[in-house]
Amino acid sequence: MEEKPRPIDEIMAEMMRQYDRNPLKWGISISRGRGGYGDIFILSPEGELWQIKIDSVYKPQPLGMGMKVGGIEDSEKVISRKIPSYGFRPISRTHMNDLKEKILQHKPMDRTIKEILSKKPAPLSEIGGAGVIHGPITLSDHSGYLSGRQMELDLKLKKSLDRLLYEKGIGGIYV
Repeated sequence: MEEKPRPIDEIMAEMMRQYDRNPLKWGISISRGRGGYGDIFILSPEGELWQIKIDSVYKPQPLGMGMKVGGIEDSEKVISRKIPSYGFRPISRTHMNDLKEKILQHKPMDRTIKEILSKKPAPLSEIGGAGVIHGPITLSDHSGYLSGRQMELDLKLKKSLDRLLYEKGIGGIYV
C-alpha cells in the first residue's frame, strides 16, 4: 500500500517523539523546491528520508504536507554528512555571553559555535541550564530529483499542498 501525504504537524510530532528516543545522527536541510514551494528534507537515525513540501520557507509556522521519500543513499544529495548532526544542544551561560559579545562587536563566532556543535545532541527532556540551540539546518541548492520515485512523490506532495491551501482559502483555483 502506497503511503499518503501527511500534514506537517503530524510528521513533526512523530519526528520529535523519535528524536527524544534517539537524538543522534539526524540531518535536516531546506531548499527552494519546484513550483514555488519550499522543501524540508529530514533524515532520521534509522536512515529514513522524509520530504515536507511547505508553502513558504520564510514563515515561522508554514503549512505543509510530507511523506517518506527515500533512504540514506538518497539523502546524500541534499544533506551533508560532513557537518555535525542536527539536534538540540544546551548552551552554557559563558557561551551565551560570548555569543552576545561577539554579535555586539561584529566579531566572528566560529570558535564558540564549533564548541557548542561539538557537544552531542540531547533529548529536550534532558536539556536545562541557560539556554538551548538547535541545528544546524543546511540550505541545499539541489534542484533535481533524488530518484524517479521521489519525482513522483514530489508531484503528489505538491498536489496535496495545493489542495490544503485551497481548503484553507489561500490557494488558487487550479487544484
